[in-house]
Amino acid sequence: MPVSESSDASSAATAIRFLQQVLNDRAAGRTRTLAEYRALFPGHEQLVTAELAALDSERDEPAGDGGPLEFAASGGRYSSPTTIGRGGMGTILRVFDPALGREVAMKVLGLDDDETLPEPRALARFLDEARVTGRLQHPGVAAVFELGVDGNQRPYFTMPLIEGRNLESIVTA
Repeated sequence: MPVSESSDASSAATAIRFLQQVLNDRAAGRTRTLAEYRALFPGHEQLVTAELAALDSERDEPAGDGGPLEFAASGGRYSSPTTIGRGGMGTILRVFDPALGREVAMKVLGLDDDETLPEPRALARFLDEARVTGRLQHPGVAAVFELGVDGNQRPYFTMPLIEGRNLESIVTA
């Protein structure tokens, strides 16, 4: 049965709020049970259960096993990060994915030297960008491979590494 757009948007908004809560809790060193998280999000118990199970299964993977909660800086799945761009919301890195034997682009919320947790509004915009882009299927739009949280608790998503001129150089030419 197809899910309505408003139901889908509501679920996405709840998932974002849930991820924000988990990030804030982990940053504060607070541990909550599944029951506590379910109580914080009444009416969305199934979503909370599924999202927490996914986060916990990724978190329990050993270092170097490719879990999305690990990052190149902490010996995780991606290696050899090189900054290739910066914007108002984040940093784009060229990273190597040894599991697939290829270089990919990784967009990380925040700047290279920023160790603070993202503001909830910025986090929501970033996750919306990743999820909306991930749903699009068009030759002119880069696919999203993975959405995760790095070892520094910064959200990221990966996509194909596209070589060539950037939009600014094309427009000003």
